[in-house]
Amino acid sequence: MCIEKLFFLIAVTFALAWSGEASPLSCDWTPNVTATQDGTGNYLTIKEALSSAQDYNNFSC
Repeated sequence: MCIEKLFFLIAVTFALAWSGEASPLSCDWTPNVTATQDGTGNYLTIKEALSSAQDYNNFSC
């Protein structure tokens, strides 16, 4: 009986964590770089946009 409760709590925890709702495991991401060939974006090519990207080790939500 105790094992069943433990499995139930684990299942509920996983369901809440990955339900799509805002949680400590998710971040709201907004694009801040746009690459377009017609010149309306920040960069003309994807390579230029990636070259300008900062180090991904320093990000926050």
